[in-house]
Amino acid sequence: MRGSLLRLAPGWCALLAMLLLLPAASSRADVREPIQLHPPAARAEALAAVMQEQLSLTPEQAVAVRSAAEKYAGETDMALGKYQQRELRQQLKAIARARDAEFEQILTPEQFDSYKSSKRSLMREMKSRMKGEAG
Repeated sequence: MRGSLLRLAPGWCALLAMLLLLPAASSRADVREPIQLHPPAARAEALAAVMQEQLSLTPEQAVAVRSAAEKYAGETDMALGKYQQRELRQQLKAIARARDAEFEQILTPEQFDSYKSSKRSLMREMKSRMKGEAG
C-alpha cells in the first residue's frame, strides 16, 4: 500500500497544494495579499486529469468529476474574495467537504477510498513539511 501511495504522491501533492493549501495568504487578518489562482476550469481540468489517471475513471465519471471540481473551485474563488482568515478557513473546509461528498457519489467505493487515503496521506506529508519549514 505504501508503494502505491508514493506512486500517487507527485500528482496529488501538486493538486492539493493548488486546490487546498494556497489560501494561506497572510497572517494578518486586516490585510490580505491577493492570491493568484489558475481559473476554476483549469484547476478542474487538472484535478480530473490526475484522478482519471490515478483512479481509472470512466469517461462519465471524468466529466462528472470535472464539473464538480469546477463548481467547487469557483466557490473557493468566491470565498477567497469574501472572507478573512478564520472565516475563510472554515469556508474552505466546508467547500472541501461538499466537494468530497459529491465525489463520493460519482466514484465507486474503491475509487473513493483510494482518493481519501491519498488525500489524507498527502495532507499529513504537507503538514509535516510546513512544520519543518517553520522550525
